Amino acid sequence: MMLKWEHQADRPGADRWIVLIFFMMGLSIGVHLLNLLTIPAIVMIYYYKRYKVTGWGTFWAFVIGCVITGVTQKVVIQYTIKGAGSFDIFAVNTLGLPFFSGFIVYFVLLTAVIAAGIRISGRAEIRKTPFTVWLSLLAFTVLYPFIASGTMGASIGKMLAVGVAVFTTAKYGLPELRRNPYFLKLAMWCFGFMMMGYSTYLTTLVRSAADPAIDMYNVDNPMSLVGYLGREQYGDFPLLYGQVFTAQPIDYEEGEQKFVKGQNQYVNTGRDISPVYDASDKMLLPRVWDASNEQGHATFYKQWLNLAEDEKPGQAENITWAVTYQIGWMYLRYFGWNFIGKQNDVQGLGNVRDGNTITGISAIDNALLGNQDKIPESLRKNKAHNKLYALPFILGLIGLFFQYKKDQRDTLVSGLLFFFTGLAIVFYLNQAGNQPRERDYAYVGSFYAFAIWIGLGVMQAKEWLQKFIGGNGANIAAGALTLLAVPVLMASEEWDDHDRSKKVLARDLAKNYLESCAPNAILFSFGDNDTYPLWYAQEVEGIRKDVRVINYSLLGIDWYINQLRYKVNESAPIDVIWSADKIEGNKRDFVRFYERPGVSDQKRFVDLYSLMNDFVGSDKQENMLPTQSGDMMNYLPVKKVSIPVDAELVRRNGTVNPGDSVLSEIRFELPRDLLLKNDMAVLNIIAANKWERPIYFTSPFGE
Repeated sequence: MMLKWEHQADRPGADRWIVLIFFMMGLSIGVHLLNLLTIPAIVMIYYYKRYKVTGWGTFWAFVIGCVITGVTQKVVIQYTIKGAGSFDIFAVNTLGLPFFSGFIVYFVLLTAVIAAGIRISGRAEIRKTPFTVWLSLLAFTVLYPFIASGTMGASIGKMLAVGVAVFTTAKYGLPELRRNPYFLKLAMWCFGFMMMGYSTYLTTLVRSAADPAIDMYNVDNPMSLVGYLGREQYGDFPLLYGQVFTAQPIDYEEGEQKFVKGQNQYVNTGRDISPVYDASDKMLLPRVWDASNEQGHATFYKQWLNLAEDEKPGQAENITWAVTYQIGWMYLRYFGWNFIGKQNDVQGLGNVRDGNTITGISAIDNALLGNQDKIPESLRKNKAHNKLYALPFILGLIGLFFQYKKDQRDTLVSGLLFFFTGLAIVFYLNQAGNQPRERDYAYVGSFYAFAIWIGLGVMQAKEWLQKFIGGNGANIAAGALTLLAVPVLMASEEWDDHDRSKKVLARDLAKNYLESCAPNAILFSFGDNDTYPLWYAQEVEGIRKDVRVINYSLLGIDWYINQLRYKVNESAPIDVIWSADKIEGNKRDFVRFYERPGVSDQKRFVDLYSLMNDFVGSDKQENMLPTQSGDMMNYLPVKKVSIPVDAELVRRNGTVNPGDSVLSEIRFELPRDLLLKNDMAVLNIIAANKWERPIYFTSPFGE
């Protein structure tokens, strides 16, 4: 669309293409945020077409493209919804209006502001407006979300982004606006149409309100939508400045105020808590940051960087990790799969045998990865053993040099598209080690961009052949030669491992899991890979809809526990013991074991239901302990628990065979001193089930 605009830029109404682009971006946000990374390249096309090109002008056009990308990501996607949520809290909690009242008023006012901006654009009053007024409005717009959330100064990255946005707009944007008020009109139309496209995301509210079987984040109110769009459940990680993985928190600080939808108003659930680290444990551009050993990240850092057990990584190790793992292993390797060749589809962890890039040229591959003839035959015959001889890569390089020779500006545009959808994503994701699956899909945008140069390589081949073949023959020869050398080669090597029509393992495994369960069963799964095939089998193919699948990984979140309370498909509601108010927000996120005189009796086994309902789930002061901050907190007084067994019931419903002996109770000891909310939810479900429904686990996860 931007190239269509460039072709028609001198005609009246050409800027409609730009408005259409922003509308499409608004729609695309509902699919994936990757589309936003085209903005810098689009801005450069606009600059080259409309302005006298200079070195500094090119630089600032690039910066403006980055600022527009950031503003779209933060202001449009998050702060508009955040503002609507704040309006709704005020309308509901203060004015006593129904839910969504403030939400609707906010967007009516936003529409009025856009309409007013369009109406006054082009008027002389804009030119007369003092420069300081425009700058103040800009600064307030950019800074307000930080001031309101109380996080101003908490992040160097945010402050730098704000500074660049204010400086760039003050230096270039505002003077240009005063010279040409048309930009305000264009900006208002673009913003309005982006919001119009983005508004389709509100269908998530409608869908969630219907309580579907799969209702991620329970987005049935504006505040949930804020957290959903902000991807809060994925946590936060440092980009420009932060801790290394060996750092230990020295304190904790409060963040934004959190609200959840209650019965008649929004309930304040306190503030987010984030760890504070000592300055000696921080560095610029921290890449080795994740201390979580749930997936072995800390251990993987040490192995990859050859660190001793208690050794602290320095900036040298930080850079080594960024270059060798994040760029080398997690991007260039995937790039090589597409355009150079692929060793096999076994997920590797840096070893020379699994999942590397190869060329198919023995001298090169043996020098880099060892003698490939010694690889097991099973891997040599792997369908993903693809020898491309680097021909697609070479043709792409030829196309890159051809474009650079013909038009350096166009090369910069293509290069920006390639960079922002590739290496920029590497920097932004800041991936920790030992990923659970290959992440090549994250960089597909840069592979598309490189394919542009492959296409241009055909043009260079044509120019070379014209020296030997006259007329139209050079066109035909170049097309035929490059077709055989690249697309035909790629198809012959890669079709068999890219064809997924017969890959039904996930579906078959899910079907077997479900059909091996007794009627009306409860099935605990662990994580995405475990759960999504089960959901697919039930929701798409209708397999065993009587089984209630419970994802342990989501059980630590209040909205997911609450969803267990209602019937799904043919599965009856589940008793989770605690009412919704006892788990909302960060209530009972965890409990610690504390041996308290007069309360803890470590010699006898305590009924699990009574323990969770009457003690851990109690709000009575005598069943709680004071914290350092002065608040009261639930705790676990004992570890030895029992579950009574109704012998007649378990014989009648087939839990045991007719001739089996049956214990009066099952006894066990809780294996940890700290239980998380999802651990307690599992215990609650088992205790409250009282042997009515059979309970299964897809794997022996932890304890």
